[in-house]
Amino acid sequence: MPSTRLALPVVVAASLALAASAGGAVAAPDVVLVDGLLLALLSAIVHGAARAIYGGPAALAAPAGLLAALPVLGAVGGGGLAAAALATAALLVLGRCLLDPTAQRVVLAGVLLAAAALALATDGVSREAALAALGGASLALAAWRALTAERCEPRWRVTQGAATATGLAWLIGGALLAAVSLLPALPSAGDLAAGVAAVVPVAVPDEAVTARAPLLGLNALPLLVLAALRPWRRERRFVDGVLVAGLLAAVLAGAAARGINVAPSGVASVLAAPWLALLAGGAWDHGRAPGARRLATLALAVQAATAVFAWPDYPRAHAPLPPPPLLAAVPGAVEAAR
Repeated sequence: MPSTRLALPVVVAASLALAASAGGAVAAPDVVLVDGLLLALLSAIVHGAARAIYGGPAALAAPAGLLAALPVLGAVGGGGLAAAALATAALLVLGRCLLDPTAQRVVLAGVLLAAAALALATDGVSREAALAALGGASLALAAWRALTAERCEPRWRVTQGAATATGLAWLIGGALLAAVSLLPALPSAGDLAAGVAAVVPVAVPDEAVTARAPLLGLNALPLLVLAALRPWRRERRFVDGVLVAGLLAAVLAGAAARGINVAPSGVASVLAAPWLALLAGGAWDHGRAPGARRLATLALAVQAATAVFAWPDYPRAHAPLPPPPLLAAVPGAVEAAR
């Protein structure tokens, strides 16, 4: 396993290489380059957060689980990566700010929250839904910080500090959003969809994608299982709440996604993937038994193997996911579901 000093370059290089491979056949080179850089940034954020929360092994395992998730690689050329990176960074910084508030963290959290809301709006999530998802997660984090205060901390002061930090961050974010609204309007979702459709054709045949549907389900299973079975430690309860709040915000924002040539299921997958990877990173927590770590590594190997076998016949983020095999076998069920 690479040393801690080499871990981040390895993660970034792997992200760029996988993005180039995933998007090379379906998107223009400049789109692949931009999305590759965004995927590298998202992987670096997951790497840094996992290292701070769990320690060295998880700092490689969490981004590896992120990169092996086919919906994320399918996002190359389809949008969503900028919103995922900004939203993940915003809520992680806000969570850190509630633990140790400083002026710099409050300002950074406000800037990132505003940028995440704008990125979500550009990726087809309405401004109201984006603000509701991010604002709801912020309020939940402030409340959770007060509920998880240590015995040596005066609860009323913790509550006051969390509310003040969250309010100031959103005051800064709201001011930035108001300033942006005075600028010339951004391209509409329809205009962006027309541009994206010209450079992101659906190159994967539907028959090939449907044939790979069992592999897609098997690819997602290890990350979901590891995220659910991770150890939930009392001393880490606030950080666990940050990860759960981020995952819920991602699911809500993804469910509200509409058009720029990105299916809602694809947006939800891209937004939720970094939080699932961070939750799954707990399987490599420094306090876990070696046997449990080996089983988690085996699950990650299964995920990586399914990604290799399904390559490149998997749906892109701008294409709807194939129906489950059982649903597809029932006449008329797919049309009724749509």
